[in-house]
Amino acid sequence: MLPKLEHDERYLWFVFSNNQKANEVFAPEESEGKAKVLIKNYEINYATTEVWNLAELGEVIEFKEDN
Repeated sequence: MLPKLEHDERYLWFVFSNNQKANEVFAPEESEGKAKVLIKNYEINYATTEVWNLAELGEVIEFKEDN
């Protein structure tokens, strides 16, 4: 479970701040699946404009690609 601000009604999601590592781990782009990951340095960004939360991909614990 990820923390969120009490008044934040946005759908809870984030992007990896180290997206190059994430791309290497979860490539190719066309693939889809589910993964259990360990994240580090989760950062909540909240503004009256479109922003997203950030987290660093630390470790992939489990990855199952949909076939």
